[in-house]
Amino acid sequence: LKRSRPTVAFRAPGSASRMSLFAHCQASPRRARGLLSLAVLALGLAGVLVPLVPAFLGSGVRPQLADSAPGSSEAPRRSLLLAGIAAAGGSLPAHAELSPPVERALKRYAPELQRAADELVFDIRPWIEKSEWQKVSSLFTQKGSSKANTDFFTPVNAIVDGNEEELPSLKDADVDLDAQLRYLNSQVGSGSDNKQANSIKAWENIASVLNRVMLTSNKIRSEDPSLGLPELVPIPKDVEAYPRSADDYAASMGRR
Repeated sequence: LKRSRPTVAFRAPGSASRMSLFAHCQASPRRARGLLSLAVLALGLAGVLVPLVPAFLGSGVRPQLADSAPGSSEAPRRSLLLAGIAAAGGSLPAHAELSPPVERALKRYAPELQRAADELVFDIRPWIEKSEWQKVSSLFTQKGSSKANTDFFTPVNAIVDGNEEELPSLKDADVDLDAQLRYLNSQVGSGSDNKQANSIKAWENIASVLNRVMLTSNKIRSEDPSLGLPELVPIPKDVEAYPRSADDYAASMGRR
């Protein structure tokens, strides 16, 4: 048996009889126009809201409110905002995606990156230009961990290794740096006529890797100053235009 839907009815003003909605609209044109306006408004709202439902239900995103502090509404508002951005398919700011280990690595090793840049400009470049190969060799011949490893590879590797998904612009930066340091080391003891030119090229490639990491750190710093990252100074193509001084380098070594 089919159940018939109940008829929506209104009582006409001044009448004891009940009338259907259609009949009442015919009897009262003004009310009919009002009902029509409400129906159009409802359809318009439905057209805006309904497409958003699958995005929230299908995305699997749920607002995470557990981290809110007692008595604070800021964390719930932020969680809801992030959930909404994710559900809508938008991208979050880079710093919002950083994990605590990446933040710690940047805070710990960003100053080391600047000292490495200073060392390249004020020590290693002049050694190569003056053919002071024994001094260049000293970067690689120390017992235990070499100076090249401590001053250059370690800070870059600590920031990059295992964090490539969060810092995609730095993918293989530590591998590239290691290859260039090894190449520079190979040139020190070579008898090649192009020894100096090859060493300068290796120097430029090492500087390029450092610049990649420093520029990434600076970008994160600009997006979230609250992280407290220092503003790093990359090495320009014209080395003479490097804005830092030997005194800055000496001061940074004193703070080490």
